Amino acid sequence: MTKMIKKSVVVQVPVSTAYDQWTRFEEYPRFMGGVKEVKRLEDNQLHWTAKIAGELREWKAQITELVPNSQVAWAATDGPTHSAVVTLSEVSEGRTKVHFELEYDFSAYVTDEEDEQVVLTRQVEGDLERFAALVESQSGTEAIPVPFAPGPSAEEEGMVAPGYHPAPVPEDGITIPMAPGRALKGHEADTPLHPE
Repeated sequence: MTKMIKKSVVVQVPVSTAYDQWTRFEEYPRFMGGVKEVKRLEDNQLHWTAKIAGELREWKAQITELVPNSQVAWAATDGPTHSAVVTLSEVSEGRTKVHFELEYDFSAYVTDEEDEQVVLTRQVEGDLERFAALVESQSGTEAIPVPFAPGPSAEEEGMVAPGYHPAPVPEDGITIPMAPGRALKGHEADTPLHPE
């Protein structure tokens, strides 16, 4: 019986960059867990070598879709059912949503299909995270910083007494009182270290 896994990730690269990486089938082992080798053959055929349920397996697949900047898909032509569709869509300028769908039937390889579903779901999530890291690092992009969202105040958290308000910070910064004879590196002490 076939099962389906659907997962998505947003990468900080343009759609064209993400699409180009997905069409480099030989590089799938760089981000797909368990995949040892993918060779592109003639007539849009792929030869896969991967570890499934602890054993090395080989099969052939046909590339079924190559829609520029939109979709990449393939399906096994021998062995158990195994097909995938990668759909790409622009979220905003320089950001792309990668949606991955995997349909498979590995019942011939495993005894506990529910456990295999959990393992494969985690693997697909990891694959997408590694894909994001790979494509972003190759394009020289950096992660977009998350906007600062202030949390509850110290008073709301019960860390200070109600009504407490710290003294305002002067425009020229904070003055740190120093113990006599002590100084921060690069600053003079407020009293000499060796008074005469």
